[in-house]
Amino acid sequence: QKAGVVTLDNGDTWSGNINHVNGEMNFDGVTKTTSATSKFNQTGGLLNMNNSTLTLKEGSAISGGKVDMDNTAASTLTIKNGVANAAQMLMNDAASNLNVEKTDSSAVRTSLTVLGGSNISEGTINLAGSTMNLVNSANINGTADINVDSSSIINSASNGFIADQVNTQGLINAINYANGMGAMETYKANDMNIG
Repeated sequence: QKAGVVTLDNGDTWSGNINHVNGEMNFDGVTKTTSATSKFNQTGGLLNMNNSTLTLKEGSAISGGKVDMDNTAASTLTIKNGVANAAQMLMNDAASNLNVEKTDSSAVRTSLTVLGGSNISEGTINLAGSTMNLVNSANINGTADINVDSSSIINSASNGFIADQVNTQGLINAINYANGMGAMETYKANDMNIG
């Protein structure tokens, strides 16, 4: 059975819930903050974001599949849902942003596991009260910048990462240092555990 393709563009929005299991979903010129009555949940398939902003709050999550922000116009994905999220991430636009944040209502930690095959080579990653796990050859490289606040953690158990600039007041665990972790410009670090 062939998977379908759904495209939302030019300010389209939705009410009710989207459960993306397979196939391709395209956001082009879409701005959406999810709510209790308008959720977005992805367990598989491909989400293409172009010139779009998606904010996932409590009740919405990305727990599988691929998110591609590797398009011609900058996009922002903000995950602040207080649960574990996982996806293959592609981001290659200097103005794109990936934000992983604690929830609005409490200090509940949000996490994102960046799966193997991921490549984040440009743009900015911002972690606030959250955890990012890099596994199975997930790569952050090139000119991507990473900002980590004092209550956030990056766990790298894969190839590690090389970023243009890493600004952190948080904790970076580089479990597999043999495959590299470094910055071309600066580390401003509170704690780094390298083993």
